[in-house]
Amino acid sequence: MDKPIHSTFIKPSRSGILANLPTEPEGSNRQEGPESSGVPVPFPSFEDTPLFVPKWRKKGQKKRKKADSEKRRSARGKEYAKNSVQYELHGMGWLDQVTCMPEARTRILDLYPGLELDGGHRRFFLYLLMTSFYDEYSNQPVIPQEVIAGCYGMLAQCKAKNLKTGALLRAFRDEAFEGFNWSSHEYSNRRARVAFLDKLSPEVWSVWEESRTAILSGVTEQKICFVSGRKLVVVDQPRKHGPLSLAEKAGEEAAPTTTIDTVTLGTCPESLRWISYLHERPIRAYDYVAKQVKTAFEVAEEKFTGLRKKQALDSLLVILDFPKPRYVQCEDSVRLKSVRPSLQGIDKELRAILTDKWVECDLKSAQLAIVATEWELPITFEFLKGGASIWEELGNHMELVDGKDALKKGVYSTVYGAGKSKIKANMDEEYIKRHGKSIEPDVLDRFFTHLIIDEVLEARKKRLARIEANGGARDCFGQWLPLDRGRKERFRKERSRSILAQLSQASEMDLLSPVLDMAIAEDRKRV
Repeated sequence: MDKPIHSTFIKPSRSGILANLPTEPEGSNRQEGPESSGVPVPFPSFEDTPLFVPKWRKKGQKKRKKADSEKRRSARGKEYAKNSVQYELHGMGWLDQVTCMPEARTRILDLYPGLELDGGHRRFFLYLLMTSFYDEYSNQPVIPQEVIAGCYGMLAQCKAKNLKTGALLRAFRDEAFEGFNWSSHEYSNRRARVAFLDKLSPEVWSVWEESRTAILSGVTEQKICFVSGRKLVVVDQPRKHGPLSLAEKAGEEAAPTTTIDTVTLGTCPESLRWISYLHERPIRAYDYVAKQVKTAFEVAEEKFTGLRKKQALDSLLVILDFPKPRYVQCEDSVRLKSVRPSLQGIDKELRAILTDKWVECDLKSAQLAIVATEWELPITFEFLKGGASIWEELGNHMELVDGKDALKKGVYSTVYGAGKSKIKANMDEEYIKRHGKSIEPDVLDRFFTHLIIDEVLEARKKRLARIEANGGARDCFGQWLPLDRGRKERFRKERSRSILAQLSQASEMDLLSPVLDMAIAEDRKRV
């Protein structure tokens, strides 16, 4: 018969010392205390347990605890700083800096009082007013999940893929914008989520245009931030994570920093080198750009119409206060993108006005020259070697007048792997944007009958097949671009086209490296 198991009931100690005592070896005697109450605790054995803790050990424990506490505090600070930079760069933080006339803000809030409930509602509403990202099929503003998350400060949830986008849009509709509607996101059909603004009051557009015109024309300097309602204080210098210096608080120029957050800004070393150089440019170097905004505004008012005019004027509104761009690396490319409307995305005719005193460096027919060399295209290579203009050649072949911009779209789309229908759509869209009318279908079809385009298309098939066979490709910087074999065939083909485009873009950035070296060398001469 087994021996009965006895337990000793010992009243729990507030100091928690008994919890760390060693357990009793098997077979030891146990005792009971009738007056005791509490939880069952094994009887302690004091043979290996010290009766006191030496002072030197206490000091060591305190030092270790202090060091651990400092490490945790530092880790929390770095994470907070990283999230702050992520919000500024990858979020929609630039919307907090968009200005308008006080009367315009008051009138818009009177029309839509629900906007006062949440700053996220105001950011999203402002994005709908100012975005230049329109769907090519419905001609409505696109509202990606990342944009919605950035407006409402939920980028972490978006990255964790647990963001309830529909709930945020419904809250915006119910609380701020009655009648607001949107389409569903259909990834398999290549349809983006778009917003329908047909129920937006026409008075909002007129009030916003009047405010924008007054600011850009220099009629008034009385302007406030639309989101906060406060006066804008321009502090636009990269700084190390931590509190603002006195100079930064005063809005003065701070010392440039070379610290680059590779997780936030990009992964390609050459891209980070460009970002480091561009971010270290002092604000005063862009003073002339801000002075030229009024001239660019007058040109846009006179020459531009429709969506082109709206996009140009909204960009100028941001450039007036923040002429210096901020860049990050694109997710699927070594190229850089601006985190807010800037010189990079504005119409090239206006950019020429804003930077007419700058030294301009440009590559001639770069993408076509890259594939002619790397894909070994003899017809294309000999044509470009002769120095003739590919745009004039294609324009004469298609009998298309003043269509250089549309032809550029077509050539780039061909090199990057787009299908024929997509190539024609891109060309037509660009031509409509410039001239207000479409290209005739038979004229578009002539694009594919040119010997150079036909040669590129044939070589492109072989390159795509090679990428699929090798499971990816390596760019000129040594970065491996993998092809996910586990996905469906349709998505693998899209990924292979994306890799094809990334290879050409990486080669293009490599060709621009001497320009950056020259600019850095010029800076060193001035020091």
